[in-house]
Amino acid sequence: MDPSENISERVEKTIGSKATKWVPISKGYTAAERWLVSFENKPSAFIKVATNEETKNWLRKEYKIYSNLKAAYLPRLIGWDDDDNYPILILEDLSSGYWPPPWSS
Repeated sequence: MDPSENISERVEKTIGSKATKWVPISKGYTAAERWLVSFENKPSAFIKVATNEETKNWLRKEYKIYSNLKAAYLPRLIGWDDDDNYPILILEDLSSGYWPPPWSS
């Protein structure tokens, strides 16, 4: 499964690199689309795309949090694209991280 052409074009424009691989993420707490995306000359990223009114509002709130809060425990905000229909939030890919306790400093 691949994203729509509109979504892939918007992500590539925001990132500034061509996507080479889209892996859908089926886990999550909302109906937003979620992807792990690899790029030609940029690090991979975690992508969230709104799918309905509820996820539009949630992603806009999430973007405000990421754009105003910098903390070691949060993924880095990489990009944001809001076309008024389907906002896209682009975050640092933390999928290769190690999460079980005990946590290191």
